[in-house]
Amino acid sequence: MPHRRSPRSGPRTRGALVALILASTAWFAVARPSREPGPLLLIGGGTTLSVFPERALALTGGPSSKVVVVAQASREPDAGTGSVEMWREAGATNVERLDLSDPARARELLREADVIWMPGGSQSRLVETLEDAGLLEDLRRRHAEGALVGGTSAGAAAAPDLMITGLAAPVRLEAGATDLKPGLGLWPGVLVDQHFLRRERWNRFVEAVLSNPDRVGVALAESTGVLVRGDIFEVIGAHNVIVLDARAATISESEEGAPPAATELRLHVLREGMRYDLGGDR
Repeated sequence: MPHRRSPRSGPRTRGALVALILASTAWFAVARPSREPGPLLLIGGGTTLSVFPERALALTGGPSSKVVVVAQASREPDAGTGSVEMWREAGATNVERLDLSDPARARELLREADVIWMPGGSQSRLVETLEDAGLLEDLRRRHAEGALVGGTSAGAAAAPDLMITGLAAPVRLEAGATDLKPGLGLWPGVLVDQHFLRRERWNRFVEAVLSNPDRVGVALAESTGVLVRGDIFEVIGAHNVIVLDARAATISESEEGAPPAATELRLHVLREGMRYDLGGDR
């Protein structure tokens, strides 16, 4: 018979992955100051509507807010130039791209930032590049101090402490089929998927949540995002946000590659203007 299963990571996330997440969590607990961290603004890819940078600037001081574009998710030499232009069109007068060729200046930019913006590419590359450059702690610290951190596509997927990577979605529900790695650690207790509608990522999203039922799944459609403040997020944009919560579910044990099974899952379909309290369904 089905029975409640203790939270677990998928087979690809054990060992070193667990150690990395624990280290990240320990760092965050020590480094986080008493004030509340800044908001998160995470978008599911597609067209970045003007409402997103406008809301961000309104929350961080207006056009003079210091915006730092962290485009390291992409290998393209001109990565981030489109984001710089987007922020300028939204009225921002102080926008710079993060350049890792000057480590001291890169660290200074993150410490000065009111808004840290991460456009698309590969979320795995984004996290690995920042870690190799020794800038992950600077980004986390600035967010903990109150800076708004946001991103679209890969930049959104990387925000949690455990992230769904950019590998292809499985064609069916199979236990352990979703590839997961440590993320930026800015939104603990959540799994974020993006490009959810157009790229039909339901299988990997559901499997990731069932393999990690202590984390709430938040799937973002294109041109749709969430503005996160504490446990509560607000939906902004053109389409839907799907919330899948398995924290109180009954999940059957499944061998890797076998069909997973669960009952009593909570599913929410949200649209613009709706708010959701992650602490309300515990």
